Amino acid sequence: VVAMDFGHNHVAVAVANAAGTALGEQWTQMDVDGQARASLDVAAGIAGRLLEQVGVRPSEVRCAAAGIPAPIDFRSHEIRSMSIMSDWVGVNPRQELTRMLGWRVIVANDADMGAQGELRYGAARGIRDLVYVKLGDGVGASLVLQGVPYPGADGLAGEVGHTQVSDQGDWCRCGNRGCLETVASTAFLRSLMADAGLTPRTDAHPLRDAAAHPAVARFVEETGRTVGRVLADLCNWLNPRGIILGGELSTVGSPLADGVRESIRRYAQPASAQAVEVRTAELGRRSELLGAVAVACRELGYQPWAKPLTPGEIGAVREVTAG
Repeated sequence: VVAMDFGHNHVAVAVANAAGTALGEQWTQMDVDGQARASLDVAAGIAGRLLEQVGVRPSEVRCAAAGIPAPIDFRSHEIRSMSIMSDWVGVNPRQELTRMLGWRVIVANDADMGAQGELRYGAARGIRDLVYVKLGDGVGASLVLQGVPYPGADGLAGEVGHTQVSDQGDWCRCGNRGCLETVASTAFLRSLMADAGLTPRTDAHPLRDAAAHPAVARFVEETGRTVGRVLADLCNWLNPRGIILGGELSTVGSPLADGVRESIRRYAQPASAQAVEVRTAELGRRSELLGAVAVACRELGYQPWAKPLTPGEIGAVREVTAG
């Protein structure tokens, strides 16, 4: 199987076997929001090179899955929201990728893929009612109710990044003012760091390493409180068993989760607050990519997760996904 993760500023592709074990992967930075066709071309090119590197013929690929950071109409499979990734409006990623690659392709919102990755490999194992929140260049969420992803009437469920937290805040790309995304994204955190004279190191984990600075840890914890205020209302509405914090911002560790927990304890009604467990994604920024692997494997009818994993099997999975 082939998995593709389109972020707002990256394209990632992985090749895996039908058991869900990644054989190889590659990430590249690019402006995905403003380059719909080019992003699809880049993903197809990476997939071809990866298959060659791991010794798999294109004819051996049985299914592919891709995560897109925008609402997808689950009937037409097109992206329709003018306010999110406007260059993609009217594009049918499933149709385009199927035409380019010649395989069966499953496409879903990237946060939905992230939830599936954590359900199969990571922090959400064993939880049937959960909210997965992706905190990266944008903010999105996936709702999993009784083990089934809930897309909403038109595929728009989970757009928590456009919940208004202040009517006097900055303008958001959706056209509203003071959306959660304007004060709880990696772009906002980097702007705070720049204003404080702190520049994240340009290595594999710039934000995680920068969080060792007391000021950055405080920025992150306050971001967690803001996100938690929105999630507290969601706890009252849905009574989830788990909240999984994913995306690049989750890699900073405990300050983010601590802030979310504090707001949920304060603002959710007590029974709901006690019922929910807040966890940080175990797969880091790879949740969406490995979720696409899991979805593609499931489409083939191969579900190695149908039975409980033994401690040895869990360890093997973590070793593979640590990457």
